[in-house]
Amino acid sequence: MTNEEDVKALYSTISHKLPPVAGVVHGAMVLRDTVIRDMSFEQMTDVLKPRVQGTLNLDRILNGDLEFFILLSSMTGVIGNMGQANYTTANAFMSSLAANRRKRGLAASVVNVGVIVGAGYVTREVSNMDETRLDRGGMMRMSETDFHQMIAEAIETGRPGSHHDPEVSTGLREIPENSPFLPTWHDNPKFSRFVLRESTNGGDKGAERTGLSVQQRLQAAEVEDEVRTLIKGERVCVCVCVCVCVSAMLLYFLCLMMVGNRVKLTR
Repeated sequence: MTNEEDVKALYSTISHKLPPVAGVVHGAMVLRDTVIRDMSFEQMTDVLKPRVQGTLNLDRILNGDLEFFILLSSMTGVIGNMGQANYTTANAFMSSLAANRRKRGLAASVVNVGVIVGAGYVTREVSNMDETRLDRGGMMRMSETDFHQMIAEAIETGRPGSHHDPEVSTGLREIPENSPFLPTWHDNPKFSRFVLRESTNGGDKGAERTGLSVQQRLQAAEVEDEVRTLIKGERVCVCVCVCVCVSAMLLYFLCLMMVGNRVKLTR
């Protein structure tokens, strides 16, 4: 995937010997998990190459009238995960390229895949200890059939001219607010709809969602201080999101500069 000439050769063979390519599902992945302060250049580039260079190669070579162009990303790119700065950066690039393809009038979508059990990486590699960490991360278990449904949704949302966002995110589960292990995203307003609280209605013993839109919370505010607190909180949320995105892009461009410098030194 990372060698453009190899991808061209494979596509040429397919074009001459097989029916036309209807679409692409790109899920190449390498993991080198480590905290960013200890991350080596190789650990960064090993993870970036399949998802950055591989995606670019497919975009350049298969830029015709495809019915679908699906990039398999991860929910870690949405909620974050300790030790995976390289992986989340690579996933952020895939999302950016999908948006770029859509602006060019081409098919593209990204699936932020959650935890698939019964097949794939998690079933093959994750230990019992890691399963406990997944539970505490607020991720639901999904089946291979669920994955097929994700692909169907991605085909539909990724059509040229679609008014849907190119990203499809899956796999977060509802968490009671009094859970002994709250995921890191539980206090993020983006995911408030997944946090459940006990109903204050005496006739209803169940739980209900705490998540309300900013507009609904502003309409419900009764005094000026409540409005000020809400606005301040939303500003913080936006600033954090912007900083994370900028940091990911700076990290990516830093890697490109490092690659360029190494090439110059080699020459």
